[in-house]
Amino acid sequence: MSGFYIDTVALRSVKAALGANESQMVAAFHKALRQTVNRLYKESVAMMFSETGAKNRKVVQRRIRQSTKKVSGNQPGTGKVWFGLNDMPVSTLKGRIKNPRPLRRQRDAKGRFITAKGSRGATFTPKSAQLTPVTFLNSFGATVRGKRSIWIRQDNGHVTEARIAVYNPMVSAVQSDLFSHASETLMDYFTKDLRGRVAGKV
Repeated sequence: MSGFYIDTVALRSVKAALGANESQMVAAFHKALRQTVNRLYKESVAMMFSETGAKNRKVVQRRIRQSTKKVSGNQPGTGKVWFGLNDMPVSTLKGRIKNPRPLRRQRDAKGRFITAKGSRGATFTPKSAQLTPVTFLNSFGATVRGKRSIWIRQDNGHVTEARIAVYNPMVSAVQSDLFSHASETLMDYFTKDLRGRVAGKV
């Protein structure tokens, strides 16, 4: 979850400058808040889509949520954007799947073939430069249940889909400048809407 700072003193300064009343200010603020959070949501989807190299936007949209909430009285409402940063399935990301080369058959001292030991696995190389290649032990790349991915063999004989960690690169991207312009954006929306309400005597 991430957010941004709202300068209530600045809001009231605009209210006074435009000659607006309290109800006009509150209404304009809540509309501006919804517009700002909606814009941040769209920017967040675009950013996560780019950072992770997801195959489609729906994968990312399911991981990001937005909400706004009004507060009783004269207190400003709140706006939030949530990010789901748990590991992403390999099948949802653009990249290359490479199966390991088969282990060479070995011979014992008498020249008899023996089973080669080892637990090699498939490697996923993400298209996104923000993610690093990962090799999963005891795995293979294949299409299972109609899904092309890397599958990890379990002790019970079942297979589970391999996942790639996206938390660190996403946190870095969110903390960089994604929300740096949020307060300014809200003030622009607020001022424009409040000016219209005052002019129209809404």
